Amino acid sequence: MPATAAAWQCVRDRSTGLVWETKTVGDGLHSLDHTFVWLDPDMARNGGRPGFLDIPKDFEQAEKLHRSPVQGDPETQGELCGQVLENCNTRDFAEAVNRKGLCGFHDWRLPELPELATLTDYRRSRPATDPRFFPLDEGFRFWTATSQAARLMPDDASKLGLKAWVLDFTTGTEETEEKYSSMSVRLVRGQMPETPQ
Repeated sequence: MPATAAAWQCVRDRSTGLVWETKTVGDGLHSLDHTFVWLDPDMARNGGRPGFLDIPKDFEQAEKLHRSPVQGDPETQGELCGQVLENCNTRDFAEAVNRKGLCGFHDWRLPELPELATLTDYRRSRPATDPRFFPLDEGFRFWTATSQAARLMPDDASKLGLKAWVLDFTTGTEETEEKYSSMSVRLVRGQMPETPQ
């Protein structure tokens, strides 16, 4: 697809080989207005805390140690993502996109922080991405699959794994947020080439 195309659903980064989901305006599955809580049941990847099925009703409960995904508030279930999913979490969103086969592919996933950071152009701000390919990014923060590392909070082990990394595409800033926070999601497929050592 040429850079002059009027609309597209996916963008392939020629320097990394990664293919990225693009966001849309409106009510569909890929709407930039939809946000999600963080969920990854894989204990090897989630820092010991799988996250949330949907926005929790009790935020104090959300701070406690959980070994299984925390249920969302039944009164607000599905509202974060415009009712396009029963539960608005990162895992269910990726599964829905894979069922539909975005751009003909069924292997979409939440990106790791170093992968998502490859979209950042530090010469830019508002947005810190190339608006020719990602025109809707300003003002949005995107989840990564990277759970907060234990080494970042050695003083309080009870809070390990409560947060995951996000990237703010207004400024290009990397930060952590509680997994019950509602953030945007941009999915990726493929693998970055390994750097020679």
